[in-house]
Amino acid sequence: MGWELLTTLGVGLLLGLRHALDPDHFIAVSTIASRTGNMWKATVSGMYWGMGHTLTLLIVGIPLFVMKMAMPEPVQLSMEIAVGTMLVLLGWTSLQAFRKKGSQSKVEMQETLPSTQRKFRLRSFLVGMVHGMAGSGAMAVMVMASMHSIVEALLYLVVFGLGTVAGMSLFAVLIGFPFTYAGRHFARVERGMGITAGAVSILFGCYYLQDTLFL
Repeated sequence: MGWELLTTLGVGLLLGLRHALDPDHFIAVSTIASRTGNMWKATVSGMYWGMGHTLTLLIVGIPLFVMKMAMPEPVQLSMEIAVGTMLVLLGWTSLQAFRKKGSQSKVEMQETLPSTQRKFRLRSFLVGMVHGMAGSGAMAVMVMASMHSIVEALLYLVVFGLGTVAGMSLFAVLIGFPFTYAGRHFARVERGMGITAGAVSILFGCYYLQDTLFL
């Protein structure tokens, strides 16, 4: 493995870490992590988001590399629209969950919020998949086009994906900690934070859609 490839893979890892900080990404993960209830679930939600994101890049990126094609513009546009719509829906469900949380007992709250790790993982995974080819995720596929072989292209996407998984897991931990602490000691504060996270997700989703459709 030559130095040029190692350097490219290193850059891919750093870009994956940086990619995790895209506004639409951390807003989506923040909204999901705010409802996990504990640090471990928050971390897992970030990991599964990154895994879903990477899977989409592999599913779409490798065929494009083999066929020497660029991402079709209609497909790119549809992915951007899906991301904006998803952010609005995530925000809305979060608002409803935290709104109900303020007027229910502890048992009822557990029934209202997602009650199993499997549900959190599936949600995070699917959200990550939707984000996979939107925004700077498409840039990873463009960089991959400069690779000399399908093996190098696959390595690049995997390394980029590992960076994204690591970045989103770390970010989910940072987001999950204040929600977990507030949930144990300051229920009203946690509810306010959750409602705020949901509202931000809705507003940013609307902005994202407006920016995609009309600019």
